[in-house]
Amino acid sequence: MRLIGIDENGYGPVLGPLIVTSASLKLQSESFAPVPDLWRLLGIKKDPGSNSKGLLVVDSKMVFNTSRKKELAAEETVLAFFYLCFGFLPESADQFLNVVIDPSTTTYNPSCFCWKNDLSLQLNPERRRHILQNAEKLRKRAQQKGVTLEKPRCFLLCPSLFNAGLKSRNKSDLVLEAGLNLIRRHGTDGQFHACLGKVGGLRYYQEHISALFGPQCTVTPTREEKNNSAYKLNKAGKSVGTITYLQDGEENSFLIALSSFFGKYTRDLFWKKTREFFNIPGQSLSLNASGYRDPLTKRFIRETEELRKKLNIPDDCFLRRK
Repeated sequence: MRLIGIDENGYGPVLGPLIVTSASLKLQSESFAPVPDLWRLLGIKKDPGSNSKGLLVVDSKMVFNTSRKKELAAEETVLAFFYLCFGFLPESADQFLNVVIDPSTTTYNPSCFCWKNDLSLQLNPERRRHILQNAEKLRKRAQQKGVTLEKPRCFLLCPSLFNAGLKSRNKSDLVLEAGLNLIRRHGTDGQFHACLGKVGGLRYYQEHISALFGPQCTVTPTREEKNNSAYKLNKAGKSVGTITYLQDGEENSFLIALSSFFGKYTRDLFWKKTREFFNIPGQSLSLNASGYRDPLTKRFIRETEELRKKLNIPDDCFLRRK
């Protein structure tokens, strides 16, 4: 049985990418009920305030941009899973981004300003050793419990792709479409159970699922409530899987929380690369701008305007419309 968790990061900013990420794994069991508590099964912490050592997976908003200590712990979790899924530890932002980002949404292009500057991840020997030790503990635990980790995938919609998408649909539609496409990317060989965070307060998703999976797949609602909307998918009269949209999914689904970690880390790396491009000696720019709708971000937009015009960077490649 394949379990899939999907979450989005960067829904509200005016700068930087929108990221939709999936994390998945396979269980030896082919039964859906009950879906195991993966925090407990894999021995991973759920409390960001815990002083105990080991990997931590929670809602990314509880650790990123809160304290440097928590951010480093979150990065070590991301990189431990990365190592187990891809077989190496990345040394730079580009090494990480080039394997995590789905090529259907963006392709590495060193001539594009947002890809121009690479960044070192600054993994000193002690941190590398700690990450690899945690990865090995996780590998052994997963093997003992019959769990096979799969490669995480990110759909990265840079401002240019984001704005182009808004010409034919709204922001919620972009997230819904990306999430369902990520489910299809994992394949439907055998049973799958996918959990996604609810989007824009929606309760009804049957039409969206049917549109993406096509007429050969029958989609049947089993629950459509404020906090939980669930659907069964059948193909040729045979059940192929379920899709569930959860309110506060990061608190209730380990894989949604893990997707949130990977998505936040991916967005931060990409946005740091973008900011670094404008870090020109002699200029005093607001390089700590978050990209969200705050005074520092507004200042960053103003301070880069002249340079963007000089370099012929279109507004649609820098600013998000919504």
